[in-house]
Amino acid sequence: MATKLTISQRLAVYLHFRDSLLHIKETEDRQSEQRIAFFFTLAALVLALITYSGRDQTPNTLGLTLAISIFALFLFGLLTLARVVWRSRNVDGLEHTIENICKAIEALDPQVKETLKPRDENRVNSLLKPWQGTLAQFMYLSEFLLFGGFVYLVGGFLGCQTPCSLLLAFCMATALVFGLFKWSQHVRGRSGNS
Repeated sequence: MATKLTISQRLAVYLHFRDSLLHIKETEDRQSEQRIAFFFTLAALVLALITYSGRDQTPNTLGLTLAISIFALFLFGLLTLARVVWRSRNVDGLEHTIENICKAIEALDPQVKETLKPRDENRVNSLLKPWQGTLAQFMYLSEFLLFGGFVYLVGGFLGCQTPCSLLLAFCMATALVFGLFKWSQHVRGRSGNS
């Protein structure tokens, strides 16, 4: 025969469950930040190596090396962005669950409302808040620049004039970022359905 929990026992269970979910949410956020930081570090390292080794290469060889490296960074950036979007989707689901738990706790004991305030945001997010940018938005910008640079270099190899190549690079990179943004909205929009 099952024993019925008292209100204080149910509150303890809800609070423990909420704290566990908050910890998971913080871990997901931290891992996304680490992935993006690793990507930017890798991109800076690759471009620095190309710059350093470019002294000994002919312009055509350097351009080809740069185009291949930028395309590889672009693909790695897509994978990183996909993982960050997926983690954001998971975090959205956790936040929804945490809100429901807080409502259930408030229904049991309205005096506990003050203890339910969320933990402080981590330092990095609070520093970025004035710019209203998220790390995923920085990834969109980097993907725009990498893909645009790649298209510009390929256009140069194919003999396009600089204005034509720049316009093509801008248009294709804009279309790509728009597509990535719509895809990420679609993926994150499905978090409430799962």
